Amino acid sequence: MNPRPGSNEPLPTCSLHCSTYPRSGPETASSISGNSLVATQVSARLSAATGLAVDVRSIFEAPTVEALAAHLATSAEESDDRPALTAGARSARLPLSAAQQRLWFVNRFDPQSSVYNIPFAIRITGDIHGDALEEALSDVIARHEVLRTIYVDSADGPSQVIRAISDVQFSVERYFGTDGVDSATTEFASRGFDLGSDLPIRAMLVREDADVHVLVVVIHHIAFDGWSLTPFAADFIAAYPHASSRMHPYLRRSRCSTPITRCGRKTRSGRSTTRSLWLPAS
Repeated sequence: MNPRPGSNEPLPTCSLHCSTYPRSGPETASSISGNSLVATQVSARLSAATGLAVDVRSIFEAPTVEALAAHLATSAEESDDRPALTAGARSARLPLSAAQQRLWFVNRFDPQSSVYNIPFAIRITGDIHGDALEEALSDVIARHEVLRTIYVDSADGPSQVIRAISDVQFSVERYFGTDGVDSATTEFASRGFDLGSDLPIRAMLVREDADVHVLVVVIHHIAFDGWSLTPFAADFIAAYPHASSRMHPYLRRSRCSTPITRCGRKTRSGRSTTRSLWLPAS
């Protein structure tokens, strides 16, 4: 479709960017969005492209590109020119959210408990450099403040303390050989966190063979959940080649697969499913 100059221009770009559905005929809300999830993406992209608040309902109430462009033009005329939201200055004391308070209380009551531990394992086949892997994880921790936050108590109640990157000395534990590896990883995954002093993340690298390693990562639920795994893995995979090129520029590409099982335990279906990732060396 050929958009008219003006406010129509972002619309086909956003719809083509977000839709995975082949289309023919006139563009309508259903053909732009495909489903409500993709319509949400279109809404977000249009809001960013136009600077207007475009909700999902608008996309379906104005079911063609032309109608939606007219709606956006009207919205622009009615806009009160409110300034864009920006990050504000942090207060000296960072209180906990209600969910964080619950997890903090349970941890204070029983810091050795592993109930809220989230362990996962990454099997890596190929040449790797343990120090580069450790540095890559350190880079991820530096990138995400929640992974270097501790939760301290005071007379005013618990609060979050984000540790400076320079104060964080993260190290990966090492385990060599296959004897006792199951019990070692189980013990590692079951170890509790002291949220008042410990980082909410730890890692252990198991060397099964010269070119087979398993990276076991355990993160407390106060800093992580199931949705966090994908961005964590993406950041780690992006950080590793940079770290390895600095330390060992001639590493071969390593293949990495992330088991959905938690430290060797099976999924509900009884199977260990994996998806393959790559740790390319620069």
